[in-house]
Amino acid sequence: MTGFTTLRTNRWTGPSMETDTPPVVVAIPVRNEAENIAGCLDALARMDRRGIQLLAVILVFNGCSDTSWETASAWRGSTRLPLRLIEVALDPALNHAGGARAAALSLALTALGERRGGTILTTDADSRVPREWMVQIQAMIDGGADAVAGEITVDETAAVWPESLRSRHRIEAEYASLLDEIDALCDPVPHNPWPRHRRCSGANLAFRADALRELRALPAPPYGEDRALVDACLARDLSVRHAPSPRVETSSRLTGRASGGMADTLSDRSRQHDLPCDAMIEACSTHVYRATQRARARRTFMPGVPDAALAHSLGVPAHQISGAPSLHFGDTWQWLERCSPSLARVPLSPGDLPREITKAKAWLAKRLNVALREIPA
Repeated sequence: MTGFTTLRTNRWTGPSMETDTPPVVVAIPVRNEAENIAGCLDALARMDRRGIQLLAVILVFNGCSDTSWETASAWRGSTRLPLRLIEVALDPALNHAGGARAAALSLALTALGERRGGTILTTDADSRVPREWMVQIQAMIDGGADAVAGEITVDETAAVWPESLRSRHRIEAEYASLLDEIDALCDPVPHNPWPRHRRCSGANLAFRADALRELRALPAPPYGEDRALVDACLARDLSVRHAPSPRVETSSRLTGRASGGMADTLSDRSRQHDLPCDAMIEACSTHVYRATQRARARRTFMPGVPDAALAHSLGVPAHQISGAPSLHFGDTWQWLERCSPSLARVPLSPGDLPREITKAKAWLAKRLNVALREIPA
């Protein structure tokens, strides 16, 4: 990736625990995180790294107006990490969270150079990875995953949340988990078995380096770059594991560093209680239809068949008619979701959630009861 200029660098070489395994790089974008960066680095230093060749932890500073650089530099005295500090200036069109993440990943790829294999993990400077983070994710990569989208836990103990926001957070999480289970039952995927989820957070992502190199470009939208990165992998039919563990603890702050990020969303919801839910939180019946159609499309897809032909075979109307042959199922499915009115996402309002939770529980009870009856005695 171009789109940024390196302003200064600094490096401290810690014990990289050389092994004959492919190298690992951790990439972290940083903007005005003087209060959090030491805690982030403390957690990384506590990681279990047995059998891991940690090549570098790269902190990529962008647009900092506080003492983030100085704080990270002062931390080096206690480090057991091979730490690199890089300050960049992003091009104006990329001066946002997505551009910062793409720059960090690009610099991680550069650090790997011509080495064979390799894994790139990324988290946020206001987050704390658990001790087993690197070992568990590397095991999934070694097991065949091209990308791992992990779960996060919001640090509610430090939150100054109104009770309305806490209540909404709990009920949305409950319903999202029910939809996750419905998705897994309707559209089972061997490389992404249950338990799984459907979320993507930049605080807990990892990629096989060669998988990132397969992408046409590193996605860099102003916000939502975590989902864009995972979607880009899915479009290429790369194996994405939405892993329920290990979980990374992330900040619950209501004032963020990136416009349109998690903090902005939480802040808006704390002030306006009736704001729509995330687009992934949809009506139970719609979600069942979406997951069932995806499973049918996955079974019937053949490389080289035009997108419109698959839409016709599924009985899914589309706004646009694409005659181009599709080489990847993921690309075709994303086209269908963009172009079919029957697959349009209609977010729920918070008031809809209790009713939809009841429906989802009833659907799962019926489905699982049927499945149990089908097991021979």
